[in-house]
Amino acid sequence: MSSLYGILAMTDVIHKLPTYMLIAFAGILLIAFIIGFVKGFRKVAWGGFYWLLAGIGFIVAYQFLGKKNPLTSVLTGKFANTANFAWAFVLALGCILVSLLLYGIFGAIFRPREVVAKERDEEMDEYGFTYEDEWENDKITDNQEIIIVKGGGKPKFFGRLAGGFMCAVNAAALLAVVTAVFLLVIRETAFYRGYMGAMFDIPLVKIAMLYIKAYALDFFTIGIIMLIAYKGYKTGFVGSARAILATFGVIAVVVAAFALPFTKLNSFHFIKNLIIRCDGLYTRVKPEFRGVFAKLTAGALMAIAGAIVVLIINFILKKATDGIGESNGVRVIDGILAAILYLIIGAAVVAVFWAILYLLDYCGIFYTSDAFSENSFLSKEFFKVAETYLKNFADKYLLQLKAK
Repeated sequence: MSSLYGILAMTDVIHKLPTYMLIAFAGILLIAFIIGFVKGFRKVAWGGFYWLLAGIGFIVAYQFLGKKNPLTSVLTGKFANTANFAWAFVLALGCILVSLLLYGIFGAIFRPREVVAKERDEEMDEYGFTYEDEWENDKITDNQEIIIVKGGGKPKFFGRLAGGFMCAVNAAALLAVVTAVFLLVIRETAFYRGYMGAMFDIPLVKIAMLYIKAYALDFFTIGIIMLIAYKGYKTGFVGSARAILATFGVIAVVVAAFALPFTKLNSFHFIKNLIIRCDGLYTRVKPEFRGVFAKLTAGALMAIAGAIVVLIINFILKKATDGIGESNGVRVIDGILAAILYLIIGAAVVAVFWAILYLLDYCGIFYTSDAFSENSFLSKEFFKVAETYLKNFADKYLLQLKAK
């Protein structure tokens, strides 16, 4: 009898959970609006809004252009079945780029920008005149750096209103992600067979699931790519090159420098002569070891020279990055170029993401194929491609593991 009461109590809580969540969400959105209103439009985050813009833009673009696929005549043979996927993916990337471009343009116009200026220390005398602070030896003090925020100042009423709206949109986007993940994990896993399955009989949840199955995985996919592309935009093309050079450049140069003398490339004139000269440093070393020491020394010298070159290039790129930051137009172009580069990385990450989703579906852990509908233009194409290229692998290896 007590277990029956427990089941009834749990069912009652589950039926009331959507109402509690709506009340909590309303409170969160109100707080977000107040925070944005206080900060103003210039100083709140804009990421959620532009993510929604890219996602909605893709849905609209695919509605009008999905059937006008120019890639069906380009991708033939064994790639013919990927034409629809490729076209959907191209449209998604285009919408992401447009959204980032708009972000860059409006950010350059409206975002406050810190500019470092130099100013001498000044003091005011008793008559109100300013004079430069001096030491006892009558030498003027060093210039001091101050930060001037351009485009700052207190926001106007409409700026505050726009800030509140933008902050509420960002919060709504985050809440939508949390809700979608929560409901999909329950609906498409074994949780659905337990107490939590009763939640999906509630009319409000049924309506929410219609939209989640239609758009959630599409928006997740676009969001992953956009987050990575946004990171590229903020870092910039030159800044990204500098970061890659600083991270991997010295390591690559050192490894290559020590490896070259021990490969067939040591026959090159410069490397060969360097090894011969280094060999002369070890006249007292046993002959069987002289060659190894000579090559190691040659590698060390080339590594030092290469590291110096990398540091010089890094210094030049640092100056270029500083120069780019002073021009809004150049900064936007540099960011867009980096975003295009990072789109490739984002595409690779999304490919792995969908490969994992397909394998989870194949194993019956998460029913990905039931987590989207026919209106999920991008998701259904990703799933088809994942199935095309991974089914044989899954049949060959995963079934064997399951049999064991």
